[in-house]
Amino acid sequence: MFPSSRTTRRQVLMIGVLSTFGGLLAACSSSPASAPSAQPASQPTSAPATSAAPPTTTAAQPTTVAQATAAPQAQVASTGRSVKLIFWRYTAALQDSVIADFIKRYGEAHPGVSIDQANFPGLDTYRQKVLAAVAAKSAPDFLYSDGPWLPEFASRNILDPAPPEIVDDLKAHWTKGGANYVTYKGVTYGYPWETSIHQLYVNNDLFTAAGLDPTKPPNNSFQEFRTGAKKLAKLTNGTVTKAGWIANPRLFYFGNWVYNNGGSLIGEDENGNVPDQPHVTLGDPKTLECWQLWYDIYNTDKSSSGKLPTGTDAFVQGNCAMVVSGNFFIDTLRTNAPKLNYSITHLVTNISNPVGQLGGWTSVVMRGSSVDKKAVAWDYLKWINTKDNQLESLTKFNWLSTRTDVINDPKAVILAPDKLPKFYEVMPNISHVRPRTTVYQQLESDLQPIFQQMLLGQTNVKQAVDAAVKKANDLLSQTNQ
Repeated sequence: MFPSSRTTRRQVLMIGVLSTFGGLLAACSSSPASAPSAQPASQPTSAPATSAAPPTTTAAQPTTVAQATAAPQAQVASTGRSVKLIFWRYTAALQDSVIADFIKRYGEAHPGVSIDQANFPGLDTYRQKVLAAVAAKSAPDFLYSDGPWLPEFASRNILDPAPPEIVDDLKAHWTKGGANYVTYKGVTYGYPWETSIHQLYVNNDLFTAAGLDPTKPPNNSFQEFRTGAKKLAKLTNGTVTKAGWIANPRLFYFGNWVYNNGGSLIGEDENGNVPDQPHVTLGDPKTLECWQLWYDIYNTDKSSSGKLPTGTDAFVQGNCAMVVSGNFFIDTLRTNAPKLNYSITHLVTNISNPVGQLGGWTSVVMRGSSVDKKAVAWDYLKWINTKDNQLESLTKFNWLSTRTDVINDPKAVILAPDKLPKFYEVMPNISHVRPRTTVYQQLESDLQPIFQQMLLGQTNVKQAVDAAVKKANDLLSQTNQ
């Protein structure tokens, strides 16, 4: 059922601060040199029981976007001063020690700089801690932020706009989609981090058992997919015991279908930008076809059931022939279903070329931090996002990079060379992100039960769409995006 995922050390010059006339301080540092690489850090097998209390920092007066852009570049000079930064991130068992090692190496290469890392479990709990710390003027200097939080955090004026050299770095070395992922209303706020995209996972053995060729999945039209799902499903006494496909009832996943039918959710363009006057398009013809497809697969064809475990769970158990999930699912399958015979292919599309969405985290700097700390934070973020450091990360974790000189490097897929290339095949052309609205997360939360009720057959398509449109209109009426 639906549940409520090195070689030599060398001296690197410290960040200096300019004082001019009225005491204007610089807002950015020079490009970092390569830091020494170390032997790969050992990976813990379980999440540390670390839940550090929010550290207290002294908040500086906010600078405007114009000030951040116009501020002179900081002089780089050894000052002998110590700079201590606070860095927050979500906790992830396999990542904690690796990120700590990166921080340690940056500190070793930058005498006087120290970065204290605090890890927080729970996605929404983490977001609430960030907002509470901002309100209490005890926010960290920089942090990892979930992609959909960008419109909210930028609108609250709590993020530091990226200095020019960061913007230039993104333009020169990152895909259009990657740069877009960290941009809101024309302002860039950080770097993409731990990128993910969705693809279609196929259980090869279930395809073969149904007389279908797993190398030719039914993903080139909605009708083809519906027909294929029906052939793959198995019913016992009228009950679906093996599903042709199981949906993920989140708006994020529904968006895959909508964008692959040429539609939108709330009038957003291909870059996720929402018009000044948002128009809820959840009931428009192209989007309506996606609602109908989901309903028909579940309730008309009996090719799936809302009473089965979620799509990924059923796929792991071998009871689902197809499911849409991200690159992160590879690790889940390796751990929980190591003998499962599966393949990965592009998303189901009803248009000429399949469309994907970028997901994942971002690394951002907080506006309230002091100017010298922000300069160091940006310097660190630029360093950890160099090609070599990105590739090092990708040899440890099955996430993706939108950095263009990483995408085609064999090291980028070393953890799953037979699976990860399927994600990188589409990466250069992806620009879609979730709609850029401050209420997106609430909208997704409000619509999930609506999808679930429809898939369970408790409502029909019209009832579901009407309820979704009303929810969306109510939310959008309360915001300026």
